[in-house]
Amino acid sequence: MPFSLAGCYHCLMNHLSFLALLLLSGCAAAPTDDPVHAASITLLPEQSAPLSRSTTLRYDQVADSRCPTDVQCIWAGMVSYTLTLSTARGKQSFTLHQDAPAATIKGLRIAIGTALPPPHRATSDPAAPHPVTFTIHPETP
Repeated sequence: MPFSLAGCYHCLMNHLSFLALLLLSGCAAAPTDDPVHAASITLLPEQSAPLSRSTTLRYDQVADSRCPTDVQCIWAGMVSYTLTLSTARGKQSFTLHQDAPAATIKGLRIAIGTALPPPHRATSDPAAPHPVTFTIHPETP
């Protein structure tokens, strides 16, 4: 069979077209997040709130070792909140507390807005879960 430059050129163009199509289809499939606007939301543990069509903030749990208001303690204690931010690009869990009341996660600044004061209790029973207000602000580039 005789060698033909036209045949090689045609075969090469088919391969290049196929590679270009593969590269472009990979770019088109990359997930993107919808814009999130500044907000203030109040949640209880295990509650979630949508921040946009593709972004959700979940208040997973609270760890509260603060001294009750009716008890004299050696150590004041600490309260921390574990949250999960879910976007089209995945999930990320993080913790906010007195020493780190804010964090920047996936381009959003999330901070503790308001929380209830330490519980007033005369027993050692765990405090009832309490609502916390979180503020959300998109980071400016």
